[in-house]
Amino acid sequence: MDIIEKPNFIFINLQETNFLVNTYSSIKSGWKVKTYKHRFLLEYLIKNDYKICNYIISTNKNIEIIKKECEIVYENNSLSGKIANLYDDSEIKPNDILIVYFHYREQYLLGKNINCFKICMGNHFIKVSEKYDLYKDGYDAFVNEVDLSKNEFVNHFFNVSNVNNLICPYIYAERFVNKIPFQDRKNRAMAVGTLSTCADIPEYSGYRDFYKTDWIQPMRYEIYKHKNKLKKIDSYISYIYEGILRIKPNDYRIIKILKKIYNKFHKQQSKYTSFDMVDKFNEYKMFVCPEELVGMPGIGFVEGMACGTAYIGLDHDMYRCLGLHPGVHYISYDGTLEGLEKTITYYQHHQEELEKIAKTGCDFVRENFNEQAVAKKFINNILKLEKVKK
Repeated sequence: MDIIEKPNFIFINLQETNFLVNTYSSIKSGWKVKTYKHRFLLEYLIKNDYKICNYIISTNKNIEIIKKECEIVYENNSLSGKIANLYDDSEIKPNDILIVYFHYREQYLLGKNINCFKICMGNHFIKVSEKYDLYKDGYDAFVNEVDLSKNEFVNHFFNVSNVNNLICPYIYAERFVNKIPFQDRKNRAMAVGTLSTCADIPEYSGYRDFYKTDWIQPMRYEIYKHKNKLKKIDSYISYIYEGILRIKPNDYRIIKILKKIYNKFHKQQSKYTSFDMVDKFNEYKMFVCPEELVGMPGIGFVEGMACGTAYIGLDHDMYRCLGLHPGVHYISYDGTLEGLEKTITYYQHHQEELEKIAKTGCDFVRENFNEQAVAKKFINNILKLEKVKK
């Protein structure tokens, strides 16, 4: 990209993007879960004097109401006076950088017609039931936590092979610390992660049709299903609808109403959120956070490694593209339940080797997957990109 002047970074309807801020709807409902995992990118841009713009596009709300909502969001997120509101794409220069999240489909569709350097964040992109084409839709770059440029599923639904591909890896929050000496931990493995399904969900039909499965993390399903029979693994995996009644598209209207009433008084995944994950990681010497079938790791692998726990994962390019190598930074296994237990048994009897991997992995993660390191590398890589020629 030829930079004539410092570009502005533009987001569409920032006040509604929970990857970046505590949104207006969350503030209004009192929702306490912090989902804004890319907030650190905003903070880095502000700290380095980049202008951040919120391109406000209204489809069904009065613009004055949206302005008020933005004020509340900015104040709640300590962003007052740090975000410039835009209301017309004529205010956007070709040199500016627009970042949209595919998770919010309207952002992606609106971004197609804006003339600037355009980046599509592929986080939680898996909710697809139809095909898109980033190249034809005018996008210049695709971003995910790992390199998916050659991934069959991603190219089948998104065609990212003809655009720039960037990595914005998972980061660990500051609270994930290594506080219990390795020798004082349980010589067992723990399993973590949310088990997600794509069964009977129209938005996930593309995934289900492509992989012929109802489970997005098949190994999590195996551990979850057999958790009472496992001898070397303590499972803390939680089914995404655990604790509530799942509302299905084909439910009768009265059934949907009754389920909604039930769910109003019950908490989703209450057991999974009832314990401190940092303390739990520090109890164990090993852990597994089974990957998604599409070829993506779970965020838990970074968090656990940051706590000094040895990670067990697949021998796969999803880790190599991040600089992680099996036998050095983490432990690899064959992807089967039997193979996982055999691997755990081996390292239970090879403590020196296990502790070395745990320490090397912890050091690597803490150096490379902290907020400052990831934000700096990611933004600098954006500025080096060339606009895709159409």
